[in-house]
Amino acid sequence: MKLTPLDIRHQEFAGALSGYSRRQVRAFLAELSEQVEDLLREQLAHEGRITELERRIEEYRLGEEELKRTLVAAERITQEMRSVAQREAELVVREAEAERDRVVGDMKSRQAWLEQEFQTRQSELEGAYRARQTELEGAFVARSTALEHEALARRTELENSLARLRAERAQFLAQYRALLQGFGELARHHEAELESGEPLGKLSPATPVPTVDAEPESAPLPVGAPADEAGEDHPVVPTFSHHL
Repeated sequence: MKLTPLDIRHQEFAGALSGYSRRQVRAFLAELSEQVEDLLREQLAHEGRITELERRIEEYRLGEEELKRTLVAAERITQEMRSVAQREAELVVREAEAERDRVVGDMKSRQAWLEQEFQTRQSELEGAYRARQTELEGAFVARSTALEHEALARRTELENSLARLRAERAQFLAQYRALLQGFGELARHHEAELESGEPLGKLSPATPVPTVDAEPESAPLPVGAPADEAGEDHPVVPTFSHHL
C-alpha cells in the first residue's frame, strides 16, 4: 500500500519485551514523515515543473509543426505563385504574340489595300490624263484648223481687198492720165490760138474736151498678179507756157 507522511507519523507498533524505544521510534517516524512530506512536495513541484515543461514542449512541438505547416504552405504557395506567374507570363506572351500577329496581319492587309488603292488611283489618273491629253490635242487640232481656216479666209479677204485696191488704183491712174492728156490738148490749143491771133475761148470743132468717165468697168486683178509698170510710175505733169 502507498503510505503518506501522515500515515508514517501516526503509525502504531505492537509492544514487546525486547522492543525499541517508543520516543526514538516516534522521533524517527516524525523525521521520516517530514522528509517524505518534503519529498512529496518536491515531487509535486517537479511534477508541476515537468507538466509545465511538457506543456511548453507540446507548445513548441505544436509551434514547430505549425511552423513546418506554414513553411510547407509558404513553399506550396510560392510554388503555386511561381506556377501562376509563369502561366500568366506565358499567357501574356501568347497574347502579345497574337496581338503582334494581328497587328502585322492588319498592317499587311492595310498595305495591300493601300497598294491596290494606289494602283487604282494611278490607273484612274493615267486614264484621266490620257483622256484630257486626247481632249486637249483634239481641241488644239480643232482650234488650229479653225485658226488656219480663219487665217486662210482672212488672207483671201485681204488679197481680194488688195486686188480691188490695185484695180481702183489702176482705174484712178487711167482717169488721171486721161485728164492730163485733155489738159495737155487744151494747153496746146490755147498756145496755138495765141500764136495765130484768134480770139481766146474759141475751140476748134476738132478739139475734144477732156472728160472724166464716171467709173469705167475693169476686171479685178488676179491675186498675186504684178501691177502695171506704167501704173506704178508717177505720171509726168506737163508744163504750160502762156504768152499774154
